[in-house]
Amino acid sequence: MNNVTVDAKSVASIELKEGTTFANVVEGTDLDLTNKFITVTYNNNTTSDVAITAAMLSGFNKNAMLSGFNKNTVGQQTVTITYETKTTTFNVTVDAASQVSEYEITGEVPTTVVAGAETDVSITLRTKVAHELGIDAALIYVDVTNKENVQLLATDTQGNQYNIANIGFWGPPQGFDIPADYNATTPIKAIFAVAGDYTITVKVAKVSDPSTAIAEKVFNVTVQAKVAEVVGAESVVTPYASFADAYAAAADGDTIKLYQDVSLSTSLQISKDVTFDGQEQFKIKAADDFVLGNELNAIICINKTDNPQVKFANITIDGNAKNRIMKAESGKVVFKNAVVTNGKNGQIAGLYFTNASQGELINTRVSGNVTEGEFATDGYWQFASDLWIGANAKVSISGTSEIGYAFCNANEYSANNKGGITLNAGTISNLYLEYSKGFGADFKFVDGTVTTMKIGKVDPVGTAEVVKAVAGNTYVGGSTTPTPIPAV
Repeated sequence: MNNVTVDAKSVASIELKEGTTFANVVEGTDLDLTNKFITVTYNNNTTSDVAITAAMLSGFNKNAMLSGFNKNTVGQQTVTITYETKTTTFNVTVDAASQVSEYEITGEVPTTVVAGAETDVSITLRTKVAHELGIDAALIYVDVTNKENVQLLATDTQGNQYNIANIGFWGPPQGFDIPADYNATTPIKAIFAVAGDYTITVKVAKVSDPSTAIAEKVFNVTVQAKVAEVVGAESVVTPYASFADAYAAAADGDTIKLYQDVSLSTSLQISKDVTFDGQEQFKIKAADDFVLGNELNAIICINKTDNPQVKFANITIDGNAKNRIMKAESGKVVFKNAVVTNGKNGQIAGLYFTNASQGELINTRVSGNVTEGEFATDGYWQFASDLWIGANAKVSISGTSEIGYAFCNANEYSANNKGGITLNAGTISNLYLEYSKGFGADFKFVDGTVTTMKIGKVDPVGTAEVVKAVAGNTYVGGSTTPTPIPAV
């Protein structure tokens, strides 16, 4: 009997089973081994199909059975399958995964604004680096320090306005989709009620994860206190952080309202038809370092070529003993509910009207202005300390006005176009009507009180007589005899 040796069954070769293929893989994705087989051929010429299963894999490079594959490497890869000691290979391509676009927030937000001003700002969300995917259901979130003092007003496509500083976001509550390639700007009206430093943080995040910013931008804004505002045509109000800026921006017919005391370091030259309103609490004052800025030698100047119509209302004008309060060479200046005081000059310290300018004082006090030097106690020039009505100028006084010293000028230069003053109501404590070279100043006393009146009689200048002023009469320098005012 012959002996027969039977070899043990062993694997002769392996190959991918016919029909087993591997599709392209997206970067970061494992190979799909569902219904993937190898055909194993044994040394006895028999075959069997063996499933490629996850249990055969170890690690990410797929183990002893699969090697050479890395899901994070884009491109074609050759993968080796090892079964027992036999191997076979196949190629698979790893495609780059689709990526979400990168976004950025930019904006036009001024770093300095004025409290109360309506400031145009804009916030832009745009694609920074474009990829294949956008963002679903996102919102623009807004966080503002001291938001109770801030309005950020945005308007939707239906014309509805929202204060996004208060509600904290912009967009429909459910969010909106941001395409991969995106660029949109939201115009905003910003109003800061109170001066100070503010931080506006704008970010884009998904509604489902609002704490994770897709894009973010921080804007820092310094809000300056409002010094004045200009009320223009159709009651349009514009606030300013400086009085100089407010006056520069004002047009004829505008009102400049004060919200702080104004300190003038140089002369205020007025050439526009404007109203200065102190709102019964604020003043215009010459600064401690005041320097004259006009040949008119005054804190407030109106020259003969501008001819403006000016009004000072509900205000105090304080010369701070630096110079004459005002010299007007043209136009008309009205003081209503005003106080004019603390001017100081060698001759005329308060209000100086001349060269056909006109003045109107309503419920206004002009006193406490001082002539200095040799004129401080001069019985003639002392009358010029508060109000001087020069040749050709005319001033009327009414209401509860109180004038300390008033001087009405006349001389050969103005001839018959002499200075004139009308008292309709109120009080003049001391009044001087000048007479010079045959010309006398005019005083029309309709009503009110004149405590002391001196009338210049004859040359030389300064010779005068005290005359009791009686309402209902007109007085002329050079004559102590009044003329009754004709009945109307």
